[in-house]
Amino acid sequence: MSGQGPGRGSYRRGDLRGPPQSWHLTVEALATLALILGIGVEARYLMQMLRCQSRIERGIGIASGALHELVENVVGCKGW
Repeated sequence: MSGQGPGRGSYRRGDLRGPPQSWHLTVEALATLALILGIGVEARYLMQMLRCQSRIERGIGIASGALHELVENVVGCKGW
């Protein structure tokens, strides 16, 4: 024997035609990388949504104040 051990054959490291452990590790690494990238994309999307929500809440606050002022002026003019 050439020191490769039993059942090892002549596979090279990283060879997808190698033993099942070799390609399985490659697939697992790609899946892990895809999950990490997905987390990054989702985090960025979440931050955009939170900024948008903040702008909307500020706009609603301004509109609410203006509506309150308008109602106060109308009620004041009618003498209610």
